[in-house]
Formats: sequence, structure tokens, C-alpha cells
Amino acid sequence: MQHKHHARLGAAAAGALALAAELHRRTLDIRRRTLGPEHPDTLTSHSSLAAALAALDRPTGPAA
Repeated sequence: MQHKHHARLGAAAAGALALAAELHRRTLDIRRRTLGPEHPDTLTSHSSLAAALAALDRPTGPAA
């Protein structure tokens, strides 16, 4: 039973990371439109999204 508990915790964590990545993506889109692509807050959003995608083991480069 313990392994099922750990599997559920892993799935929940992955779900939270996926949600975080989506929220970072939305924030980035809004900041690009309202602040422009070179604004420091927009660049911070880029970094946050990249970190969330890296945690999910998804590519973040131009070929992604």
C-alpha cells in the first residue's frame, strides 16, 4: 500500500507542476502584451516558465 501512496503523491506533484507551468505561460502572454518583450517582469516570467518546464522535464528551447 505504501507504494500506491507514493505514486499518488508523485501524480499530485506532477499535476501541480503542470498547473504552475500553465499559469506561468498565461502570465508571460499577458506581460508580453502589456509590458513588451524586453521588460524585466516579462523576462522574469520567461525564466519562471522555463524553470517550471524543466521541473516537468519538458524542452524549453526554440525547437520545443
